[in-house]
Amino acid sequence: MALSTRLFPAGGAPRTIADRIYGELRKALMLLDPEPGAPLDMNVLSERLGVSRSPVREALLRLAAEGLVDIMPQRGTFVSRIDGDRAREERFFRESLEVPSLGLFVGEAEASLFARCRDDMAAALETQRLAAGRGDYEAFFSADDGFHRAIFAGAGKMRCWEAVMSMSGHYRRLRFLSLRSRSLPDMLLQDHGDLFRLISERNAEEALAAMKRHLARLDLDESALRDAYPGYFA
Repeated sequence: MALSTRLFPAGGAPRTIADRIYGELRKALMLLDPEPGAPLDMNVLSERLGVSRSPVREALLRLAAEGLVDIMPQRGTFVSRIDGDRAREERFFRESLEVPSLGLFVGEAEASLFARCRDDMAAALETQRLAAGRGDYEAFFSADDGFHRAIFAGAGKMRCWEAVMSMSGHYRRLRFLSLRSRSLPDMLLQDHGDLFRLISERNAEEALAAMKRHLARLDLDESALRDAYPGYFA
């Protein structure tokens, strides 16, 4: 079982050991490392992370509750395969929160908040451009989150952003697989550039339409990804 040690940093100030393990494992799963369907050996994880089995078990139970890990009695624990129906429902959930949040941000955010969040979007967009140039998908993915997070922040809806992040594991894995598998960065950069321009102009109608197109892109990718990575899907 190969787990990338770079995804398990030793530093930081976790609230509890189980919280740290959960966060590190969840980040790794979002980046498909280990890949969907891979076994998760609790003894190996405990040794790799330098902790007892108890916090690892607690973290795995939390991940199982999110549908990211399958715990099968007498068989073992495995990274869940991507469920296309669940990913589409998670995208629907995200769109249901992000589109109205964008409307609030563009239409109602007061000037100083608007400027601050627009600057955050600009910084995330530049980070994405640099990451795309060096083929750093992890950095690109993180900056993508930063771009969208600024929209929720500008709308004053950070609890909604946190809900999206906690309830979109299958959709996020599908997004990362799509990003890693084709020349998607150029397309996403174009989308984000268009969104940034429309938001800067406070053009709510066209920004909302552009956001819906942007979030729907994976609908075009899923079939091809299933063909390329059949073992990754339920």
